[in-house]
Amino acid sequence: MKKLLCFLLILSILAVSSCSKKNDNEIDSENTGSETLSVSDIKKIDKIENINYKNIKCDLLEVKLDTDAEKVYNYTWSYYPFLNSNDFYNDFSGALSNIFPEHTINEKAMVFNGARFRELQTEFNNKMEPIEKEINQKVTEMVSEGVIDSSQAIEYSKQLRKEYIEEHPEIQYKIPSVADYKDSIVSGEEDVKFLIYTEEEVETVNGERKIFFESQSPVGNGIFIMQKGLWVEEYFTKNGLEVPFLETIFPDSKLEKIGDYDISSEEKVKLLDKEVTVKEAVEAFEKDVNSYDFSDKINKDTEIVACAVSSYKLKDDIVVLKFLCTLKYKGIQRDYLPFNCSYFGSAGYPVYCFGYMVKSDEADVLYNYPRVMKAEEQEVFEEVISPEKALQTVSENLTQEVEFELKDVQLVYFSEDRSYELGREGFEKVKIKTTPEWKFSLYNKNDERYYYAFVHAGDGSGFHYFSLTFD
Repeated sequence: MKKLLCFLLILSILAVSSCSKKNDNEIDSENTGSETLSVSDIKKIDKIENINYKNIKCDLLEVKLDTDAEKVYNYTWSYYPFLNSNDFYNDFSGALSNIFPEHTINEKAMVFNGARFRELQTEFNNKMEPIEKEINQKVTEMVSEGVIDSSQAIEYSKQLRKEYIEEHPEIQYKIPSVADYKDSIVSGEEDVKFLIYTEEEVETVNGERKIFFESQSPVGNGIFIMQKGLWVEEYFTKNGLEVPFLETIFPDSKLEKIGDYDISSEEKVKLLDKEVTVKEAVEAFEKDVNSYDFSDKINKDTEIVACAVSSYKLKDDIVVLKFLCTLKYKGIQRDYLPFNCSYFGSAGYPVYCFGYMVKSDEADVLYNYPRVMKAEEQEVFEEVISPEKALQTVSENLTQEVEFELKDVQLVYFSEDRSYELGREGFEKVKIKTTPEWKFSLYNKNDERYYYAFVHAGDGSGFHYFSLTFD
């Protein structure tokens, strides 16, 4: 209900904006700034001041536009096509050795999603079909008789399904092992799109800590999950707990949250090996993840950078740090969404990447590796419109009936949302349009929401925005 009310409020703002044609006297700013500036001069901007539009106010805002970019680009990016199964197997094996150079690899721990896996899934689904009907009928009757509430139906169905599977182990199946189907993979008979290295059911050599690695073909293309096992060893192994399948198990799903930090914070935190400042941890994390050299498909014009940091209690006064990350392309970051938020409107196709650190010199967990991508530049800009000029465009396009407070200014790359086409047409066939844009963070105290407004930095076109609340 709350989200519906918020959505209606947004519609009302749009309606006012679209129905009210602004005249010059409706816009009153003491400083619209210069019209354009060189991209190389962007880093010199350290403040925005005297913003006094009817609908946007700001006396003084200190900003840090930290970029060494000399140019910005309209470009498209896309994923790589799938490799044949044998090439992907070699690609994956090479990445394992590159990312886990000191770990003894056990091929029995490597499993795959291919033709055999789909056969097993189909067999399982066929066996479960009549059981599902019985479960659904039973739950429906329980709801009609008032034994359970309708809001509990889905969770109760899941519980009955879980209990049945546990009581009938003969219908269960495991993801097939590469070791059992090696010949089929090498020959190409198996159409392998995903490979997983998981040690929850195998013994490691000389008690090495258990690791996890998963990737779509080729390595880093879309799906990439790496766990080096430090937090797993401390939380699971040393406490006598069974190590689970780590595909969706991350530190913040098990540990108590301590706090949030800016990436430049000088506050000290204690990691497993020593105490460091948050800023030092960010620098070490970025250095480590950008040093990976597991593929010739890593785009050398990119780097992974941290945007926000949180800490979680591992044991005593030792923490795990979580990093929200994005991708920097030739000196400019792609837009991203903060932790724990809900948004309304089109947020585009932001980078979804995060990682964790337990020791001071390396990432222990990394989810996604967006540096694996193809970029095609369409148009280059050596000059951009000034942020003040872009802000004037924002003011002209927002309703004049609400006063927004300017909170932040950034220059970002914004990618259009083509997630639907990616799923329908295949990763490699979709080119995602990406443009350099001024991003303004605006706060509306009336509904206590943040609004993020964008204007194309190269030509001043394409105003759009979305709103956000924190969960």
